[in-house]
Amino acid sequence: MGALHSSSGWNLHPQRAMRVLQLLFAVLVILLLQGTPAARGLSDSQQCRSSRGHCRRLCFHMERWEGSCSNGRLRCCR
Repeated sequence: MGALHSSSGWNLHPQRAMRVLQLLFAVLVILLLQGTPAARGLSDSQQCRSSRGHCRRLCFHMERWEGSCSNGRLRCCR
């Protein structure tokens, strides 16, 4: 029982402990947001626009279907 109460070097100042908690929370939020469909859909839509395309449900007859937008729900037409 004496081993539980021994000093193991985990004495943190309250300010330092708060900084560590804030950093861990920020990392957790970033990791959670990376997996959201909205984040992935935004990136493929941006990729379409950067290649001079636009997102539509159906491409016009003079356009080519180059890829997808909005997480696969729309087509990238060029």
